Amino acid sequence: MSSNQSNKSMKAIVWEGKPFHMAVEDQPIPRINDPNDVVIRITTSAICGSDLHTYRGLAGSKNPPWTMGHEGIGTIVQGEEVRSLKVGDRVTVGIISCGYYDFGPDLGDTQAQYIRVPLADSSCFKLPPSAEHDLDYGFCGPSLDQSPFDQWWGC
Repeated sequence: MSSNQSNKSMKAIVWEGKPFHMAVEDQPIPRINDPNDVVIRITTSAICGSDLHTYRGLAGSKNPPWTMGHEGIGTIVQGEEVRSLKVGDRVTVGIISCGYYDFGPDLGDTQAQYIRVPLADSSCFKLPPSAEHDLDYGFCGPSLDQSPFDQWWGC
């Protein structure tokens, strides 16, 4: 990511704590917090059933506003110290690991233009060079049994 990009804001879809209400907000582009992080420019994001539960007010962060989404595909723009991935790789991101049992704070955000992914070596899955259609990879629902997550976790 160029230094010019790192100073700009991005658009994100945010749940503000009220059922059936979302907003598009400007937010700062995330930055690397740890050498194991990457920043990804999101190109495709799915809407999961858990997103719909949040939209309906049945689930969600106890501390809104909450940037929506936990399934996405994009290109790594920052994260030079990650071992198995490099800047420019196209990856899919699912449920992001924070290294602990629960999701931890602020580990959604794929319904935004950029996302910071901690522990990227185990939270991102590189798409094959032949990948043509984003929707063929890595989203919940019927495609889960064919996704990189199935191969990784043995679901």
